[in-house]
Amino acid sequence: MPLDNTSPLKSEAVWRVEMLGGLRALPLRPSEPCHDGDGSREDSAEGVERFRTHNAALLLARLALFSQRSHAREELADLLWPDTSTERGRANLTQTLVYLRQALHEPRAGGLFIADHQTVWVSRGQLQTDVAEWMAAAVQALAASPDHDQAALLSAALDKYKGDLLPGFYSDWICDERSRLTALRDSLQARLQTLSEASDLERTPQPKAAPFAPRATDLPTLLNAPLYLTRVFGRDAELTGALQLLRQAPPVRLLTLLGMGGIGKTRLALEISRTALQGDGEVGESHMVFGWAAFVSLAEARTSVHLESILLRALAVKSRGTDGLADIIDYLKERAGAQATDPRTANRILLVLDNLEQLGDAVTSLMARLLTEVPALTVLATSRRPVRIPGEQEIHLGPLSGSTSGAKGNITDDVRLFVDRARLVRPQFALTPKNGPVIARLCALLEGIPLALELAAAWMRVLSPSQVADRLHDRFGVLFSQGTFATNSVPERHRSLRAMIAWSYDLLEPPLQTFFTQLSVFHGGWTAEAAQVITGIDDVYAALLLLAERFLVQVEEDTREGNEPPRYRMLESLREYALLQAKPLQNEAMEKRHAAYFLGVAQAGEAALRGPEQAAWLDRLEAEHDNFRAALAGLTAGGNADDSQKLAGALWGFWSRRGYLAEGRESLERALSFPSASDRACRALALNRLGAILCTSDNLEEAAAVHGEALTISERLDDVRGIALAWNLLGVVAGRRGDIDAAQYAFTEALARERELGNQFNIAAAAVNLGVLAQSRRAYATARAYYEESLGLFHALGNPGGVADTLLNLADMDIKEERWAEARTTLLLAQTEYEGLNDRWGCAYITFGFALLARYENEWDKARRLAEEALAVCVAVGDRVKTADIHCHLAVVALHHGDKTAALAYLDTALTLYRAIGKAESVAACEQQISAAHSPPELG
Repeated sequence: MPLDNTSPLKSEAVWRVEMLGGLRALPLRPSEPCHDGDGSREDSAEGVERFRTHNAALLLARLALFSQRSHAREELADLLWPDTSTERGRANLTQTLVYLRQALHEPRAGGLFIADHQTVWVSRGQLQTDVAEWMAAAVQALAASPDHDQAALLSAALDKYKGDLLPGFYSDWICDERSRLTALRDSLQARLQTLSEASDLERTPQPKAAPFAPRATDLPTLLNAPLYLTRVFGRDAELTGALQLLRQAPPVRLLTLLGMGGIGKTRLALEISRTALQGDGEVGESHMVFGWAAFVSLAEARTSVHLESILLRALAVKSRGTDGLADIIDYLKERAGAQATDPRTANRILLVLDNLEQLGDAVTSLMARLLTEVPALTVLATSRRPVRIPGEQEIHLGPLSGSTSGAKGNITDDVRLFVDRARLVRPQFALTPKNGPVIARLCALLEGIPLALELAAAWMRVLSPSQVADRLHDRFGVLFSQGTFATNSVPERHRSLRAMIAWSYDLLEPPLQTFFTQLSVFHGGWTAEAAQVITGIDDVYAALLLLAERFLVQVEEDTREGNEPPRYRMLESLREYALLQAKPLQNEAMEKRHAAYFLGVAQAGEAALRGPEQAAWLDRLEAEHDNFRAALAGLTAGGNADDSQKLAGALWGFWSRRGYLAEGRESLERALSFPSASDRACRALALNRLGAILCTSDNLEEAAAVHGEALTISERLDDVRGIALAWNLLGVVAGRRGDIDAAQYAFTEALARERELGNQFNIAAAAVNLGVLAQSRRAYATARAYYEESLGLFHALGNPGGVADTLLNLADMDIKEERWAEARTTLLLAQTEYEGLNDRWGCAYITFGFALLARYENEWDKARRLAEEALAVCVAVGDRVKTADIHCHLAVVALHHGDKTAALAYLDTALTLYRAIGKAESVAACEQQISAAHSPPELG
């Protein structure tokens, strides 16, 4: 949270709170007499340095540091008593406020502290702080020019720094503010040292400091360091790793922080430098790595000549001839020599070079010469591409960690950063259980890019998080500098998301720019093969490597170690920018190639899902899911009826196994809405796929009509495969309706044709359906024979999905026959197969099977818990029959626990579903159960 107590000091102030070097409250003038609770009066002329409780001191510090705003009582209670209830925290806060008023001899109403039922604040103008005074002096000193005695102002400001903020207090927010003030102090020291060196005069004596405060001459500082008063989030691992590399023996000489623009490379470089210069706070100076360091921004450099000129100016080196680099090397050698003779500092020196990417190969030879001729030198560089010299150590910075929400939970770094920056423009902004999910969604849309998070947070002055999230369909029109962040101190490339990406794009060679824009056709990632086929580029790996080096393309981490080829992806911000740069005709051509390629992938996957590679292909199709969605959207928008029906039909098996039935139905209906399709066999297949989904969700009338149309088309085409498929699916519909005779006829017709064709997979599927039909007639021996036939065929085909489906039916029959041990064994076998396929719908059926077993074994709590797990999936998928069955089961569990109200509610829901579906037997059983409300109904 930013320090906002920087207003001019008020003459009417009554108290002064000092926090630098320790906490104390000092009266500025005698307070007005006030009455204690017992009616006595007491005047205060002494300060307060000891407080009754640690939280009382914390509360005073909090109110003093942020005296320019009000504080919600819940915020303060949560901050000081996070492990108590809200009510207890508010009560503790009230008691602590009473104590502070007594300690500072303030009246119970009015005075220094003002409070109502919702908020607490400090009476305006009645409080001074040493922090505000020091901040004002520091800002004035940094804003002054060298011509106006800036050195004197810097020294005076440093003299006011009496010690670190609130030593002995270790709350997170205090540590954050302490780090902020320390960074500002370091900036003052560094600026003062730069002025001293540039003047070629003896070092100006440093201001006298308190005994416990480090002086500018005690610890080295980072020369020319830019001033940041905001906090860094989420880079602990990178900071620790960098320091280990710099401290190891032999040390890394060139450490390059790499990442896309706006990812926080410069901020991390500053944190690494300061820690390496001054120790990590635990081991102190004994752990110092460098005795001298300087920061140089190279954002304006374009050639090696520019680079030399900027280095000379930044280091205040006077050029003695035409070889400016030689002068720089001599200067660095002198610095290294001076450190080697100073026992108080380390004998190594550090040069931080910021923004190397635009220099290209021009920086390589310069860097090599610097490191070769100055052995004591280490270079810490930031760039969007590697320097590419031997021995370079890279640290890659990715987006901040993904979002989780909650006011007290494990809040991730992107959320923490957003909330922190939002408080800069709206101090009362806080993360709450109500806005937490919205902020998490917004941060996910911003993809963890720190610059994007900061630009979005600036809108919190006038918009809500949900309003900003809703506007991100035009992210480049929203994410630009405005308000607090629209200042000249912000580099042009960081004033908008568009400018940040454009900086990297403009540095690409024209052919690479074209390839980058072509990749915008992909959604959710791609393989090198897909990129090569669709873009037509020959050396696709070389091009992807160049873009990956510049962080315009990412390699998905979980695909690097396996046998499958790696996948690549773009952040959505980069993809949208690339799409804007592509020409309309290029976009159209790329979309056509994209659709054609992924139609081929889907058709190959459809065939593979029937064989032993089913699990691998399900994962591959899942990885390309966004590309399939984009291809379908493009085909239907373009009116390409045939290809859209082919693609939607080919994806049915994937949608079914992975539980995307609602999406599949919508896509198939959209594809089938075109009456002009020329491939009638393709239309018949798509109709059958749609009917299967409709049947699953028990839209039986619609399913029967769709399968009937498919059968008619196939018969006209004399397509035996299409006829067999339509009869099989019509049998499923009839079986769900309870029309056993019609189902038997349809399945027999289907099986006869499949045996004629010799299609082992479809023969196995038809046998399963005949087994289900026999089971519904309680002809268990016949059903078991069909199941065993299909199980043998699926095993021979190596098809785990078919094996799992058949085992599930066998387990269901075992339960009905009360063969509990056999049912458990069969369920476990099926569960293994479903889990291998990541088939959450199948796993839900298995979970419900275990819930039924738990019920019959009198494990009633387990029976409820497992059923609720299965219910969540079945509802999400849209499986109304199984949803109704589970509600009946939960009713039995509720009756066992004596909760008749809950049981009747479950049964009422089940009855509504059974009636909508048209399952007459289940309706009758449910009605009977509602009447009796004491014995379990027939399930399913």
